[in-house]
Amino acid sequence: MMTTKMTIREVARLAGVSIATVSRVLNDKPDVEAATRERILRIMDEQRFVPSVAGAGLAGGRTGLMGVLVPSLTWAIMSPILSGIADVIEQTSHELVLYGHSRKRERNEIIRRIVDAKLIDGLDAIYPDAAAFAGDAMDGERWVSLHLSQLYERGFPVVVVDDQGAHDDMPWITPDNQQGALEAVQHLIALGHRRIAHISGPEPYLCSCDRLEGYRAALREAHLALDPDLEVAADFTSSGGQAAAMHLFALSSPPTAIFAANDDMAYGVLAAAEQRGLSVPGDVALVGFDDAAPSAHTHPPLTTIRQPFFDVGRQAAKTLLALIEAPSARASGSRWSQPSALRAPSGAAPVRAAPVRIRVPVQLIERQTTGHRESNRAPSGRGGGAM
Repeated sequence: MMTTKMTIREVARLAGVSIATVSRVLNDKPDVEAATRERILRIMDEQRFVPSVAGAGLAGGRTGLMGVLVPSLTWAIMSPILSGIADVIEQTSHELVLYGHSRKRERNEIIRRIVDAKLIDGLDAIYPDAAAFAGDAMDGERWVSLHLSQLYERGFPVVVVDDQGAHDDMPWITPDNQQGALEAVQHLIALGHRRIAHISGPEPYLCSCDRLEGYRAALREAHLALDPDLEVAADFTSSGGQAAAMHLFALSSPPTAIFAANDDMAYGVLAAAEQRGLSVPGDVALVGFDDAAPSAHTHPPLTTIRQPFFDVGRQAAKTLLALIEAPSARASGSRWSQPSALRAPSGAAPVRAAPVRIRVPVQLIERQTTGHRESNRAPSGRGGGAM
């Protein structure tokens, strides 16, 4: 004889309580009397009740599940970001649901399925428009972010972890790229360098623009002239950094220091210096950005800006939890009711709340590619021409 699966409604009937009370017990909420909680748990045990993940949160509008959308699990930065998210979630009654995708064009369909299934209370979207694999182009129209923005406007809690493009309305977490670049160049200036070049990343990326602005801000702060010849754009790859460095070394007045917008391009600078017979840091000092795993083991070890990926993950989780637990969402009992604008008197335009913008501090990691340079010290021999 086939048995019918026990439902949350039947548990509520047997316990003589509302469906909402059973849901609160399932979600381990504290606002249930001890005797009532014990009775509900006993009935669940006697009836061998297995809660439906989707149904457990129906009455209160919650499932107790938080989604995380990632472009690729193979990226080295994904592990610390996800560890940071998990570090926060493990201290709550929530569980994580991880959504990955193989190609950029699949993301909107994945997001649509996530929302239609109503399995999660909110979503942390990590680099939503990033290229998941080499050869994937960045979506200039940023369709995935647009889709997420529309969901957020409808009241679905979304937090974006991104440094590739601006998000005007959604809560947004990013490392402080501009401050990191400022500190990198300030470090070089403090060591006596005055002719400092910058190898920037691809122009469409916000992090590239922020790091370029941080570089320029440090020079302006030190009353150093901005020289267009010392700004070279590359593509965040080692080969791109090497080509950019070879161009800089060939200048009639080459730089004594280079700030590369990521560590991969800095590795290319090291390769170019070796090719030209230049000493690092004797002939040219070097700072990268990321503190990727190989950077402590280059020859010489790379001075760089450490990105706080674990802290970014923690901040993303805490921000999403705050959205889910917002008083307006709790009062309505719905995951789809959080307002994007404050109520205004009749006839007046709604007043939009200020968007959440969190830039997580970065850290300068000093190693041997910057060395110790006196302000009056001249470079040793250079293959690229005289100063």
